Amino acid sequence: MSDGSLIERIMTEKFDYTNTFFHKQPFLDLCSQVSAANYKDLDIIICSDVLEHTFATPIEVLPNLRQMLRPGGLLILTVPTNHMPNTIEWYGGAVCPPVPEKQELGSWVVRWSDRRGNDYIDQHPSFHGGPGDTLEMRMISHSQIAAEGKRCGFEVSNLEFKPDAGYYWSLLVAENYFDRRDARVFMMRRES
Repeated sequence: MSDGSLIERIMTEKFDYTNTFFHKQPFLDLCSQVSAANYKDLDIIICSDVLEHTFATPIEVLPNLRQMLRPGGLLILTVPTNHMPNTIEWYGGAVCPPVPEKQELGSWVVRWSDRRGNDYIDQHPSFHGGPGDTLEMRMISHSQIAAEGKRCGFEVSNLEFKPDAGYYWSLLVAENYFDRRDARVFMMRRES
């Protein structure tokens, strides 16, 4: 989903492949069961660096991904995770997706409201792909995303990287566990 043109070209040459998008056709909104229901009995879904940006939480999105797969189908999920006990939602309880706004001096803020009617301003939002491009909605707990995958009916395993064998993936190690980002690849196979 939302693959770049090079990956799309290669995948189209080798597989019966459909690239989907959030902003144009073919459309897919992972937060919507109705949208996800348009894609059924898939063999493989590649979801790369998406779940940290969805309005709905991974707990809500993973069942939609599962319903799109045939029994035994494979979800290849890449997501930056952190070694911490729980996922942190930056805009938890928001009534609608927060919208980034560019300020006069070039900085960005995010205004949002919660279900109780409280208004907030995030003066230090985090973006991936450049300011205003893709807003980070959460910091995902490595153990929690794996547990949620299992809870909703996936057999979960991690793809381990072996630098000495030529397989690299950047793992950042820091003293503060909030900074210990570990972007892993999860292999989630749909159980029957």
